[in-house]
Amino acid sequence: IEYMYPAVNKNLQATREVIQSMIKKRNAQQEEVYVILKVESLEFIGLAGLHDLESDRPEIGIWTKKAAHGHHYGREAVQLLIERAKQLKLKTVIYPVDYRNLASCKIPQYFGGVVVGERETVTTKDDRVLYIDTYEINL
Repeated sequence: IEYMYPAVNKNLQATREVIQSMIKKRNAQQEEVYVILKVESLEFIGLAGLHDLESDRPEIGIWTKKAAHGHHYGREAVQLLIERAKQLKLKTVIYPVDYRNLASCKIPQYFGGVVVGERETVTTKDDRVLYIDTYEINL
């Protein structure tokens, strides 16, 4: 959550609104969001998505709960998103990440991603400051 752009939802209604927005965007073929579960137990691990599918630079985004860190679930999820992006005939995707999130920075690097452009300073709605490096991954 420390490096995640959206703030944590304050209540159940806000969560419902986010889910409805995801459904609407999926129906409009603007994004695809998937739940990450452990295969053996169906334990919730996090979310993974392809966003801005209508743009020339679609974005990969993932979030995994802290208890799941260090098990390569994020890398596995990104691998599947890359496979899906190839099915959609995408040529490149971007992966924005706060440069201080070292574990998350390793994911696009693993897939040959390179930083493009200058580091961007972003202030979130809950007043956290993020320093975003945007990786580009050629498919």
